[in-house]
Amino acid sequence: ALPADFYLSAGIAYTRGKNDTEHRNLPEIPPFSGQLGLRYDNDSFFAEIEGVFTSTQDKVDELLNEQETSGWAIANLKVGYTCKGLKLFAGVRNLFDKFYYEHLSSNRDPFSSGIAVPEPGRTVYAHMQYAF
Repeated sequence: ALPADFYLSAGIAYTRGKNDTEHRNLPEIPPFSGQLGLRYDNDSFFAEIEGVFTSTQDKVDELLNEQETSGWAIANLKVGYTCKGLKLFAGVRNLFDKFYYEHLSSNRDPFSSGIAVPEPGRTVYAHMQYAF
Protein backbone atom coordinates (compact mmCIF):
# COMPACT_ATOMS: atom_id res chain seq x y z
CA ALA A 1 0.00 0.00 0.00
CA LEU A 2 1.11 3.52 -0.80
CA PRO A 3 -0.18 6.74 0.78
CA ALA A 4 -3.55 8.30 -0.16
CA ASP A 5 -5.45 5.16 -1.26
CA PHE A 6 -2.85 4.15 -3.87
CA TYR A 7 -1.59 0.58 -4.25
CA LEU A 8 1.30 -0.83 -6.22
CA SER A 9 1.38 -4.40 -7.54
CA ALA A 10 4.15 -6.24 -9.30
CA GLY A 11 4.99 -9.79 -10.26
CA ILE A 12 7.51 -11.68 -12.34
CA ALA A 13 7.77 -15.29 -13.48
CA TYR A 14 10.67 -17.23 -14.94
CA THR A 15 10.96 -20.93 -15.71
CA ARG A 16 13.94 -22.70 -17.20
CA GLY A 17 13.76 -26.31 -18.34
CA LYS A 18 16.61 -28.30 -19.84
CA ASN A 19 16.79 -31.97 -20.84
CA ASP A 20 20.24 -32.85 -19.46
CA THR A 21 20.24 -36.28 -21.09
CA GLU A 22 19.70 -35.02 -24.64
CA HIS A 23 21.17 -31.53 -24.05
CA ARG A 24 18.19 -29.61 -25.37
CA ASN A 25 15.42 -27.35 -24.08
CA LEU A 26 12.30 -28.86 -22.54
CA PRO A 27 9.10 -28.20 -24.50
CA GLU A 28 6.35 -25.70 -23.63
CA ILE A 29 8.42 -23.53 -21.29
CA PRO A 30 7.08 -19.94 -21.13
CA PRO A 31 9.40 -16.92 -21.42
CA PHE A 32 10.28 -14.50 -18.62
CA SER A 33 7.18 -12.39 -17.92
CA GLY A 34 5.84 -9.85 -15.50
CA GLN A 35 3.33 -7.19 -14.64
CA LEU A 36 3.35 -3.84 -12.86
CA GLY A 37 0.22 -2.02 -11.75
CA LEU A 38 -0.81 1.16 -9.97
CA ARG A 39 -4.27 1.36 -8.42
CA TYR A 40 -6.28 4.08 -6.73
CA ASP A 41 -9.04 2.62 -4.51
CA ASN A 42 -11.15 4.52 -1.97
CA ASP A 43 -13.62 1.65 -1.33
CA SER A 44 -16.33 3.08 -3.61
CA PHE A 45 -14.29 3.95 -6.72
CA PHE A 46 -11.14 2.41 -8.19
CA ALA A 47 -8.97 3.05 -11.22
CA GLU A 48 -6.01 0.91 -12.22
CA ILE A 49 -3.39 0.95 -14.92
CA GLU A 50 -1.32 -2.16 -15.50
CA GLY A 51 1.58 -3.06 -17.74
CA VAL A 52 2.10 -6.70 -18.77
CA PHE A 53 5.15 -7.98 -20.63
CA THR A 54 7.06 -11.05 -21.76
CA SER A 55 10.57 -11.33 -23.10
CA THR A 56 11.51 -13.06 -26.33
CA GLN A 57 11.24 -16.83 -25.97
CA ASP A 58 14.22 -18.31 -27.74
CA LYS A 59 14.64 -21.42 -25.57
CA VAL A 60 12.36 -23.68 -27.61
CA ASP A 61 12.34 -27.39 -28.38
CA GLU A 62 13.28 -27.64 -32.06
CA LEU A 63 12.51 -31.38 -32.19
CA LEU A 64 8.84 -30.56 -31.58
CA ASN A 65 8.94 -27.69 -34.10
CA GLU A 66 8.38 -25.02 -31.44
CA GLN A 67 8.97 -21.56 -32.87
CA GLU A 68 10.62 -18.61 -31.17
CA THR A 69 8.21 -15.91 -30.01
CA SER A 70 9.01 -12.19 -29.90
CA GLY A 71 8.67 -10.31 -26.64
CA TRP A 72 5.84 -7.85 -26.16
CA ALA A 73 4.32 -5.38 -23.70
CA ILE A 74 0.75 -4.15 -23.34
CA ALA A 75 -1.14 -1.73 -21.09
CA ASN A 76 -4.49 -2.41 -19.46
CA LEU A 77 -6.88 0.06 -17.83
CA LYS A 78 -9.68 -0.75 -15.36
CA VAL A 79 -12.22 1.37 -13.48
CA GLY A 80 -14.99 0.45 -11.08
CA TYR A 81 -17.63 1.86 -8.79
CA THR A 82 -19.40 0.25 -5.83
CA CYS A 83 -22.50 1.62 -4.07
CA LYS A 84 -24.48 -0.54 -1.64
CA GLY A 85 -25.24 -3.73 -3.59
CA LEU A 86 -24.36 -2.33 -7.03
CA LYS A 87 -20.95 -2.90 -8.61
CA LEU A 88 -19.96 -1.47 -12.00
CA PHE A 89 -16.68 -2.36 -13.71
CA ALA A 90 -15.21 -1.41 -17.09
CA GLY A 91 -11.86 -1.73 -18.71
CA VAL A 92 -9.69 -1.84 -21.77
CA ARG A 93 -7.20 -4.63 -22.35
CA ASN A 94 -4.34 -3.93 -24.76
CA LEU A 95 -5.04 -0.20 -24.59
CA PHE A 96 -2.66 0.73 -27.43
CA ASP A 97 -3.85 -2.09 -29.73
CA LYS A 98 -0.48 -3.88 -29.83
CA PHE A 99 -0.17 -6.79 -32.30
CA TYR A 100 1.50 -9.73 -30.53
CA TYR A 101 1.61 -13.49 -30.06
CA GLU A 102 1.57 -15.41 -26.79
CA HIS A 103 4.25 -18.08 -26.56
CA LEU A 104 2.99 -21.38 -28.05
CA SER A 105 0.01 -19.66 -29.69
CA SER A 106 0.30 -22.36 -32.34
CA ASN A 107 0.11 -25.68 -30.53
CA ARG A 108 2.90 -28.02 -31.41
CA ASP A 109 2.76 -30.41 -34.33
CA PRO A 110 1.35 -32.93 -35.15
CA PHE A 111 -1.83 -31.80 -33.35
CA SER A 112 -2.16 -28.42 -35.05
CA SER A 113 -1.48 -26.66 -38.30
CA GLY A 114 1.49 -24.83 -36.76
CA ILE A 115 0.01 -21.46 -37.70
CA ALA A 116 0.54 -18.84 -34.98
CA VAL A 117 -2.65 -17.14 -33.81
CA PRO A 118 -2.26 -13.53 -32.64
CA GLU A 119 -3.89 -12.21 -29.48
CA PRO A 120 -6.93 -9.95 -29.82
CA GLY A 121 -6.30 -6.26 -30.33
CA ARG A 122 -7.83 -3.65 -28.06
CA THR A 123 -10.66 -5.21 -26.05
CA VAL A 124 -13.27 -3.19 -24.17
CA TYR A 125 -15.43 -4.80 -21.50
CA ALA A 126 -18.05 -3.79 -18.92
CA HIS A 127 -19.64 -5.68 -16.08
CA MET A 128 -22.52 -4.92 -13.73
CA GLN A 129 -23.42 -6.85 -10.60
CA TYR A 130 -26.20 -6.30 -8.08
CA ALA A 131 -26.51 -8.22 -4.83
CA PHE A 132 -29.68 -8.11 -2.73
